Amino acid sequence: MVVRTLEAMARGGIHDQLGGGFHRYATDARWLKPHFEKMLYDQAQLARAYLDGFQLTGREDFAAVVRDTLDFVAREMTDSRGAFFSASDADSPAPGGEDVEGYFFTWTPAEVEKALGRSDAKLFDAAYGVTREGDLEGRSILRVAHPVRDGRDRARLAHAREKLLAARGHRPPPAIDRKVLTSWNGLMIAAFARASFVLREPRYAAVAARAAEALLASARRGGEVRHTGTSDESFLDDAAALAEGLIALYESTGDARWLMEALALQRTLDTRFRDAGAGGYFLTPEGARPSLAREKPGDDGAVPSGNSIAAMNLLRLGALTGDDALRKRALEVLSAFASVLPRMPAMLAALDSSLDDSLELVVVRPRADAGDALVEVARKVYLPAAVLAIATEGADLAAQAKVVPIVQDKRALRGLATAFVCSRGVCDLPTSDPAALERRLSRARPLFRGQEGPAPLPVR
Repeated sequence: MVVRTLEAMARGGIHDQLGGGFHRYATDARWLKPHFEKMLYDQAQLARAYLDGFQLTGREDFAAVVRDTLDFVAREMTDSRGAFFSASDADSPAPGGEDVEGYFFTWTPAEVEKALGRSDAKLFDAAYGVTREGDLEGRSILRVAHPVRDGRDRARLAHAREKLLAARGHRPPPAIDRKVLTSWNGLMIAAFARASFVLREPRYAAVAARAAEALLASARRGGEVRHTGTSDESFLDDAAALAEGLIALYESTGDARWLMEALALQRTLDTRFRDAGAGGYFLTPEGARPSLAREKPGDDGAVPSGNSIAAMNLLRLGALTGDDALRKRALEVLSAFASVLPRMPAMLAALDSSLDDSLELVVVRPRADAGDALVEVARKVYLPAAVLAIATEGADLAAQAKVVPIVQDKRALRGLATAFVCSRGVCDLPTSDPAALERRLSRARPLFRGQEGPAPLPVR
């Protein structure tokens, strides 16, 4: 079900086939006709969903969707400090000056031929469903109408997409909503950080780190993070989502500073937002402007609730630090929402992780440029409940050990990069053999039964 949905969305008009990223929703069952607005939180969560799909199936076309989504955000939805904008509009000016929904993203055969020439336009129109009739008042929404297997034609189409993207750049673009919301930025930081690790793309870690610096500098005041850099309001979702991004950034880079910042945010949640009696977290901090009742978010909608994010954060922080009090607090959150779990899919994911065997993977390298083969194994294996620490012997290992006890006393044995696979602090025999590590992790990964029949068609 997951794979077919990822395929359908990537091939459909909801996916910007030229510029990357996803529109807000489709208005039909084929994912063809979208509402053309693009929301930051959608880019963050879909990038991570396609990363999961890539790890489960090994399909490079899923990885390509991750890259084009993140590249779109870095290119068009990032401010001068590195923080991320909230959304781009659906409407844009048509040649007559009037705003038309989707005009920026749609094409006629004549426009395609003008940009590509007749031969490449014929190939492109057939592949991406460009017709004279069109889908919206004579204009066609690009989608993968006929996936192409031939390598030469695929290369021609890739070049054609680049040319059409350049031509589209001369059109007046949709307006950008330039609000910087801390919660949505936290989700996006997590997506960039995780993609950096899984796809071996250091540039994405740099984007995530720059955004984290911007948010911590502009939104944090007095220990709390604000909803926006100019707001006096502070909400559960802001601290929880930013902490989630910082945890992912630590696991991607090994920089203990990010984990320390995440722990500080969690302490703020525990002291200012926590319902100590019934479990879970309130939407607003203690002492905020009075209301009839302090709301405790218990619904996962287009964005996970702060409680669902916090539950998963607590499980990960507990595993990384060995602090069982954090894990206990996560279980309290799960218990607080036990009666409404069916309407909280993100909380169900946290519940699933809490029931899984906690897995801690530590890779210790004798020097920074060693251990790639072991790390490569970790990149490929889908282990959503596992936590990861990669450290280099010396100052780096010492710095991480102060915050992450699971790396204490770990060494690169015989001068070779060494992997330690542990559960609740109890470790298997260490190994420097990538094949042995892969066998061990494969025993823990969820089973995935591949599709029967011929190989799947690419989503581009």
